[in-house]
Amino acid sequence: MKLVSRTDIDLSAAVLFPVLTDAVFFETIAVRNGARVERLDANAQVVAGSGWRIRVPYRGREREITQRVQRIDPPRRLMLVGTSGSFRFEIEAVLTPMSRESTRLAISLDVRPETFGARLLLQTLKLGKGRLQARFDQKLYRAAQVFLQRADDVMLRQV
Repeated sequence: MKLVSRTDIDLSAAVLFPVLTDAVFFETIAVRNGARVERLDANAQVVAGSGWRIRVPYRGREREITQRVQRIDPPRRLMLVGTSGSFRFEIEAVLTPMSRESTRLAISLDVRPETFGARLLLQTLKLGKGRLQARFDQKLYRAAQVFLQRADDVMLRQV
């Protein structure tokens, strides 16, 4: 199942990309929301091969997500691949400059089942794909607002 969403953000790609690849920022957000995050590599920067193991409480059980950066092309593209339970997923963020101070951020999430049970669950989710797409769009919109705030904070510290 594939979900794709895009939004325009009033930041240049050169400013937005470092915000998208600020691992410490995203790790902090995950920990605040109850996740346990473990870095799988020793790199301070996000590079191809960087990875995380994330444990999240969800519906009464702890779920484990393992993800790695498969491809990174600053300031245009970031691709993560990973697994969670019986699913494989791929997340791709593509930044397209619209003007000097505006960038279109397109995020795609492609989830693939690895077992029959996972395939059945995914088929069930596809029945409500319209609602899932609306939630995905809203999450990206909210994330864009956070990215704007984060970029403002970073720029203020640089002054």
